[in-house]
Amino acid sequence: MAPMIPAERNLHQLREGGWEVQVHQVRQVHLFKKYPNLPHQLRAIADSTDPPRDESSSGQRLNANPRRKKEVWTQEIGLQNGMNALRKGLAAPRGSTDGEGLREYCELFKYQLAQKAEQGEDPDAEFRRRAAQHDAEVIRKLMDEDEKQKD
Repeated sequence: MAPMIPAERNLHQLREGGWEVQVHQVRQVHLFKKYPNLPHQLRAIADSTDPPRDESSSGQRLNANPRRKKEVWTQEIGLQNGMNALRKGLAAPRGSTDGEGLREYCELFKYQLAQKAEQGEDPDAEFRRRAAQHDAEVIRKLMDEDEKQKD
């Protein structure tokens, strides 16, 4: 049996636990079944927002240009990379399963945000909370490094 994707696992848990099934989770599972490559596309877009991996220690950069300046990664650069990856996926021709799946997922996401806004919830609150948490972690790491340098 193939491993369940996260949305399928959540739906299974909801059914087994007797919890109320939310419509958007059912739609997400439907999209993941209809477009099996969609979870991989979404993971690739999410991964594009992450800082570059340190490949120098793994030996993968043997053929890299040593004179090339290493770009400093910031959260803004990560966001821009993610937006570019999303745009590239959405630019897939009409009728292609990858493009259609991503477009349908974006429509579902926009619908969910609109529903939250109608219910009086702040759809951006979770994003702001996560960004603040990330910023606090970065500041803590910088302060730790500063303390180490002082010692």
